[in-house]
Amino acid sequence: MVRRAKLAAVGVAVLVVAGACSDDPSTPAAEAGAGTSADAGHAGAADVPEPNAGGTAAGNAAAGNAAAGSDAGEMSGGNAGEGAGGARPVEDSPDVKGQVRAGKLASANVVVAVNGVVAITDAEGRFEVEDVASVYQLMLRYPGEKVAYVYNGVKTRAPSINTTTHSEFPIRSATIRGKLLQGFGDPEPDDAHKTVAYVGTSPGYCAEDFYLPNDTFEITPQWLGPADDNGEIWALQMLRGFDVGTYEYTGFGRKTISLTDLAELGSADGSPLTDVSLEDPDDVPVEAHRSAPTDWTVDSAHLYLGPLEAPLEIPLGDSSVVLPAVDVPLRITASAYGEEGWSELVAVPNMQADLTFVHSLPPLLASPDANATGVTADTEFFWENMPKDSVATVTFRVGDWTIVCSTASGSAKFPDLSPLHVRVPGPIAGSWSVAASGPATTIEEAMALQTDRNTSAARASFTATSNERDFATGE
Repeated sequence: MVRRAKLAAVGVAVLVVAGACSDDPSTPAAEAGAGTSADAGHAGAADVPEPNAGGTAAGNAAAGNAAAGSDAGEMSGGNAGEGAGGARPVEDSPDVKGQVRAGKLASANVVVAVNGVVAITDAEGRFEVEDVASVYQLMLRYPGEKVAYVYNGVKTRAPSINTTTHSEFPIRSATIRGKLLQGFGDPEPDDAHKTVAYVGTSPGYCAEDFYLPNDTFEITPQWLGPADDNGEIWALQMLRGFDVGTYEYTGFGRKTISLTDLAELGSADGSPLTDVSLEDPDDVPVEAHRSAPTDWTVDSAHLYLGPLEAPLEIPLGDSSVVLPAVDVPLRITASAYGEEGWSELVAVPNMQADLTFVHSLPPLLASPDANATGVTADTEFFWENMPKDSVATVTFRVGDWTIVCSTASGSAKFPDLSPLHVRVPGPIAGSWSVAASGPATTIEEAMALQTDRNTSAARASFTATSNERDFATGE
């Protein structure tokens, strides 16, 4: 069997995930919006021991469509979806009672600081800090991780933070073998393509089997948390060409299944427990329109049915794509890049309207200048050219630490992590970049957007990310 395994952590990002898996492991995720995780860089930061426990796309998502902003990236023709959390309305109480989750799992023992007052999350990821100002700063870090999250200008009394940090949870796995019923058979057409994946209730990873001789499959899904998981096997069958993308969908099916860690289920010869029956969905043609900044390069777009992927060709200008009429949410990602940075749009098509993708320029880094030295917690970083209806996420990489700072303003100081018992020594080399994510205009809306991304909600969104600029900290 010729087989390619695709493993991708939840929520990353490609910005939006469905089922239990992220869409595209090649998509940069570190700067993709409020609360998104990033990998660490070089050595050098000192980690003080933990304290004891204590107290369009870019534009609007409106009325079922992601509508345009004047100078923002735009994506239309898709249902925007409802926010799946993030923040409840500001309450009268001065106390802040929040929760930290990683995807769908509660995050325990996370160090949280609200205006410098430290609390530790309990087994349900909850924390509480009393008598907090109406606008406050929230910071958090996971034990043993070199990533800190900072949220400036928070107002809600009930913040819900969702990250992609999963290191505290055990990784489970199982092996599933079976056959696709009503598949292509043998021999297959030259343009035949099939993909099979497990979609679970626990967050985790996907294993996809792309090349399946004689309609057989074998996948090894991984998930996080409990040893038992309930979900479905999903299978998609299509015809596609190298230059034209997917042009016909010939089968889609789902099979309910229960997994236990290290179990081996089914057989390559077929099994009633794992075999998936396919039904031929209707093909729906949809007009697509795409534009990007001058001299930018557009990548191929991708259609996702949960973790199942079908490449689409959506060139600059006007074109047409074919989508399957199935009973699961669809979403389309489209990315582009240029000298200034990169842009990614996520659409949720409704089959009734054209798809419009307008890639916007990312934020422009203003100051400090490239290769600035002597940066401290008093140094303010500025940027310009934010797309309409977007919130900024500044990603600092200093030593082996990554600091993800979300703000609705046009500037942010280099974060002082001492409330999290973290000391970043100097002088040491670092870098910074700014991502504009939306649609969102407040930190609370950005938190809700990130929750949707990390919990597989189908929602239109956009991200435009600048390139990195180097600096060095002071003594």
